[in-house]
Amino acid sequence: MSNTYDIELVIGSSTILQVNATNSDGSYINLSGYQARGQVRYSYSSDTILLNLNPTIATSYVSGIVNLNITGSFTTGLKPGVFPYDLEIYSTGSNGVETYTTKFLRGYCYCYPEVSR
Repeated sequence: MSNTYDIELVIGSSTILQVNATNSDGSYINLSGYQARGQVRYSYSSDTILLNLNPTIATSYVSGIVNLNITGSFTTGLKPGVFPYDLEIYSTGSNGVETYTTKFLRGYCYCYPEVSR
C-alpha cells in the first residue's frame, strides 16, 4: 500500500518537493536502476492528465529521494480545485518492457488561485 501526502500548489507559482520512496517497514528503497513517474488527473477515472509531475530520482539512490520540481509555467493553466495524483517507481528490462512497478505515494493536489497579483 502506498503512503499518502497531499500537495498544495498556488497556480502560477513554482513548488519544489522531495519525497522518499519507502518499503513497508519504513526503510528507504534503493532506487538504483529505477525511474519515476507521476500525474495529476481530474479524477481517478479520468483519461486526461492535468499535470505531469515529471519526478526525478536523486543521484543518492539509497536515500529513496524522488524530486518534484513543479514550475510556475506548468501550473499557470490549472484551474482551482482538488485533484488526485500518484507517484510510482518502475524498472525496465533490457528489452524495454517494465519488469517492476509500484505506486509509492498518492494523495490529492490542492490547486489554489493566486491572491496577490
